[in-house]
Amino acid sequence: MLNSTFGLNKDYLKFIDKENSFQNENEDSYTLIFVSGAKEVFKKTGIKKAVINYIELHKENLELSIQKTENVSNQSERLQATNKEEIDKNVSNQSQIFQADKNNNALEVFNSIPVERLKRLFTLENIDFLEKFIETQRVAVITGEPVIPDYYRKLSNNKSVSIRMNEDIYNRLKKHSIDIGETVATITNYLFDMYLKEIKK
Repeated sequence: MLNSTFGLNKDYLKFIDKENSFQNENEDSYTLIFVSGAKEVFKKTGIKKAVINYIELHKENLELSIQKTENVSNQSERLQATNKEEIDKNVSNQSQIFQADKNNNALEVFNSIPVERLKRLFTLENIDFLEKFIETQRVAVITGEPVIPDYYRKLSNNKSVSIRMNEDIYNRLKKHSIDIGETVATITNYLFDMYLKEIKK
């Protein structure tokens, strides 16, 4: 890399590739590489005048090289901008197609449900229940609180019931009750009540 400007002003320095030009090992000369790709060796003594003479002699060729470099740079920038626009457009199109497919799939699933079943599912009672259930779940997610409503926590457990169940399921239920800070009885009341409401008993 070239550390010296040799007293040249910017009108001349623009024709020199300063990154690739260098001072030779004997330090009596410099190898200058010009924007045209030409490589010339100049003695240290009188270098300013010699470089100016070289540039003036080859100015037309050097200016053409700068114009070509600028044109290539401009074309590259335009290509990058065009490519970015095309990529953004493709991504947007793909996203719209995916969303349309997703919506169509959801619509297809909904349309495949028999009308009688939809009528049974979407009763006012069920909609009220779903609204309450969704609100309970939303609060639980936002606050990190357990999903079991207070109603089940306040129920009195005045009846002792013995049921047989799978040991693994019981152990997971017991662990979950510890994790959320609820009793197994509260969770069981909640689950049984939800089941009974589902089958309308």
